[in-house]
Amino acid sequence: MESKELINYMTRNSLNNFAHAIFPIYRFEIGGSPVHIGTCFSIEHHNRKFLITAAHVIDHYSDDRTLAFATTSQERLVQVQGEWYVSEAGELGREEDPIDLALHELTEEEACKVPAISSSQIEDQAPDESSERMMTIIGFPTSKNKSIKPTDLSRKRLSPVRVQYADMEDVPVSYFEERGMSSRSHVAMLRGARSMFDDGMEDNTIGHRGLSGGPMIFAGLSNSGSPIQPQKVVGVILEQDERCGVVVALRMSEVLRRIENFFGSRSRPRP
Repeated sequence: MESKELINYMTRNSLNNFAHAIFPIYRFEIGGSPVHIGTCFSIEHHNRKFLITAAHVIDHYSDDRTLAFATTSQERLVQVQGEWYVSEAGELGREEDPIDLALHELTEEEACKVPAISSSQIEDQAPDESSERMMTIIGFPTSKNKSIKPTDLSRKRLSPVRVQYADMEDVPVSYFEERGMSSRSHVAMLRGARSMFDDGMEDNTIGHRGLSGGPMIFAGLSNSGSPIQPQKVVGVILEQDERCGVVVALRMSEVLRRIENFFGSRSRPRP
């Protein structure tokens, strides 16, 4: 396959494999409409389901009466109930927090409504070699998800607009050192020059606000003779840096470690 054809193939596969479990997340204002604040995604781990996003997305809004996310099947709002694990911001504040993670174990009622990324689709340890790895990110930009139709709101139904872009994995050593990160705990990709919407339209805008909290996905090897590679979620998107030209995510190995530390490693019996 030619380079562009290969990239299109890998990004389409990423949507097919993961889009069902990637959601826009909203907060509610008293007496007002839902306000889009970012992206989240759900995973299955030890037969339990967890909602994952960046801590800065839900800071000040983690009360279970004020947060909801839209499912992909009917775009219906699911209100978040129960506690969150939120990483400590520290004395310097959230902007200096290299973990910036928020986790919520879905209740049985929530889990019945929400599809999740299976544990086999999660990269649970950093690879020994990261060269020629194509990454893609999928999420819901705030600029495209501001307005909610009154008819949709009355039915608790939304029409979220999703965007995706892809580029190569990168290891910004100086940036990681400056931020208290490493290639074992974090993963980065170059900031793509163009992004693509579900309808196939492309946009020159990069680094959409609202993609924080969504997944970074290993889409395939750009130098592979065969484009068929096991695609996996490698991390949760935390930030982007214009100076270094990268998007940075916390590795899923770090996410899973915190799930087990905070929620325990017990398995939930299957129904």
